[in-house]
Amino acid sequence: MARPRSFDAEAFLDRSLDVFWRRGFAATSMADIYEATGLGASSIYAFVKDKNDLFRRVFQRYGEGFRSTIPTDVTGAAAIDRWMRGFAEGLANDPDRKGCLICNTIMERFAHSTETLDMAQHFVEEVRGWFRLQIEQGQQAGEFRADADPAAAANTLIAMVLGLMALARSHASRETLQQVAGSATTALFARP
Repeated sequence: MARPRSFDAEAFLDRSLDVFWRRGFAATSMADIYEATGLGASSIYAFVKDKNDLFRRVFQRYGEGFRSTIPTDVTGAAAIDRWMRGFAEGLANDPDRKGCLICNTIMERFAHSTETLDMAQHFVEEVRGWFRLQIEQGQQAGEFRADADPAAAANTLIAMVLGLMALARSHASRETLQQVAGSATTALFARP
C-alpha cells in the first residue's frame, strides 16, 4: 500500500492563491485547484470546507503579505511616496499583470460572499486609514497643505491605487506606473 502524500498547507495555499489571483474567483473551479496543487478532493476537503473557505484563507494570506508592505519607519510624504512607488513596482514586476488581489476581489464583488467582501473592504479601510494618518502627520510637519481634507485626500489616494492596478492590468509601462505613483503626494504638498 502506498504511503499517503504529506499535506503541505503552506504550499497548498500558495498554489491556490496563484490560481485564484490569475483566474479570479468565479472562473476558478475546484478542478483547477486540484490540478495546480496535485491534490485530490479528499485531501483538500479535509483542510477546507469549500471553495469560499479556501478563497478566504488565501485572501487572508495575501492580505497579511500586503499589510507587510506598509512602511513603519517613515511617516508623512515619505511613507506615502515609498508605499505608492513600491506598489507600482510590484505591479510592474509581475509578468502576468494580475493586479492586486484585494482590488480584484472588490471588482468581482458579485461572485463573492458577504464575508469575503467584508474582508476586502476591511483591507481597503485599513489602507485608507493609513493614508489619512500619513496625511495628518504630513500636515503637522508642514509637508502638506494645511487646508487639505485628510479624508478626501485619502480617498484620492485609494482611487490612485485602483487606477494603478487597472493600468498594470492593461500592460502600462513601468515608467507610466512609476509616474502615476510618484505624483501621489504632489497635490497635497504645501504651496510656497
